[in-house]
Amino acid sequence: MTSSASPGRVSVVIPCYNDGAFVHEAVDSALAQTHALADIIVVDDGSTDPATLIALKSVERDGVVVHRQENLGLPAARNAGIRQASGDYILPLDSDDRIGPHYAEMAAGVLDGDPDVGIVGGQIEFFGMREGRVNPTYNGIEGMLFENCLYTCSVTRRADWATVGGYPEGARFAEDWIYWLRILGLGRSVHLLEEVVWFYRQRPGQMTRSMDSRTASTAVIQAMRDQPDLYAAHMDVVTDYLESKTMVLDSFRRRYGRANDLLARVLPLVRSVSR
Repeated sequence: MTSSASPGRVSVVIPCYNDGAFVHEAVDSALAQTHALADIIVVDDGSTDPATLIALKSVERDGVVVHRQENLGLPAARNAGIRQASGDYILPLDSDDRIGPHYAEMAAGVLDGDPDVGIVGGQIEFFGMREGRVNPTYNGIEGMLFENCLYTCSVTRRADWATVGGYPEGARFAEDWIYWLRILGLGRSVHLLEEVVWFYRQRPGQMTRSMDSRTASTAVIQAMRDQPDLYAAHMDVVTDYLESKTMVLDSFRRRYGRANDLLARVLPLVRSVSR
């Protein structure tokens, strides 16, 4: 369907914590959008680095607003920026990344044209310490229950953000994943653009943390606690997931159970001899 209303306005929200070396690039990529933005909100999440404070002061130009607050963490910073924003659609951008010049225009076009779409993303290009391209795929909400298939820099509707209560400020990590699940729980669909829209910087010390098995399990538990009705509605997927984990655990026990028993007997003897 094609909307006859005026095009939806996009707000770009950029949380920043001690990231003055790169925030200019993020802001410049927002200013370069071909779609007239509602606003650009940079959230200073309690930065203490003098260079970052200077950089943040210098980006307050051309309608860029810097909102300052105590350090409350990334989800709270995003929520604070969105509360300040006036756009119909929200484009979250990390302070060390960049967006392509047509991203806001293309995302707004999709959201304007289909009221069922709740999340718009696109292709990703790495730069910095590692280069390459990622083409995200989305095959339905079932594939999102135990793995995050979407990325940080995806566009959502401001009205949906308000309906679901925004990003989960109590989440230790995987806050994006939980937020996407909240949006999908409204019955929204996902649209992935074929163009590269997000340029994702790879550098030491960046906030993105690799998901080891313990972290991934904790993230799943957080998501299930946040969206119990959503998981209950897809209990067949939950059951299959738990059965697969049980099979892996049983295989591990069969393979290493005897070795563990042997170690339990031998280690005390080794320790007693070494004293």
